[in-house]
Amino acid sequence: MLRKALKGSGGKPLGLVKAISVVSNPEHPGARRLARSAAFWGWDHSFILKQDQLDLKPPYTVWYPSYRAEQLGQLDYIRQNEPEFLVYVDGYDTVFTGPPQELSFKKGLLTFGGDTVLFPEKPQMDALFPEVARECFRYINCGTIWGDARILSELAADYLQNSPETMVNQHYFNVRYIYELQVRQQPRLAIDWNATVALDLMLLQLRFFEMRGNRPHFKVADTYPLIVHVPGRGREFGPTAPPLPTVLEELYAV
Repeated sequence: MLRKALKGSGGKPLGLVKAISVVSNPEHPGARRLARSAAFWGWDHSFILKQDQLDLKPPYTVWYPSYRAEQLGQLDYIRQNEPEFLVYVDGYDTVFTGPPQELSFKKGLLTFGGDTVLFPEKPQMDALFPEVARECFRYINCGTIWGDARILSELAADYLQNSPETMVNQHYFNVRYIYELQVRQQPRLAIDWNATVALDLMLLQLRFFEMRGNRPHFKVADTYPLIVHVPGRGREFGPTAPPLPTVLEELYAV
């Protein structure tokens, strides 16, 4: 598959975009669904295999790479390939829903998909995040990341080397986001509050979501995200919501 050269606001090619996912089983149905969506929309996507697994007990039915394995896979890929920009998406609960040509990058900026839930819950951190519209995405969800690969490499290395073994990667990235807001005049980390690129579709957001043709539409911000991620823990919000595979299969009805 040919890689796509992306252009910035000045019209100059910014380099070749690559999308990766860290998985323990590339033959898992969710991984195969992601690969099909990548092929359909023309993404240059590869799986990075890491056998270090986190066994999520029922109601979860799949084994995910551990939190640290995700960053190890990202770091390995960046060190070996030295991309200028990179897209990372979780491997089992994500699909591409639009073409990579619509995605633009800015040097010196790394963007995360947003979340309406601060995970793990840290009430003392909540007030430190900028205020956004109630229905939008105030916190980091590290299941979707895109932007400057050097920043991702730096953060992944710091997380692996300096954080406690029990520290969840999402907590680390939220802490770093707050730190950069407070100490840098030009913060390097951003959150996709309006789901312009990535929609983290927790069950509470289903009423704000619809399909228009073969593209998902986030009604609150009137955006058409290129990536939809349905975090596995979203099932905790209630048995009446569609199960994770059903939501993603419907998104990929193209």
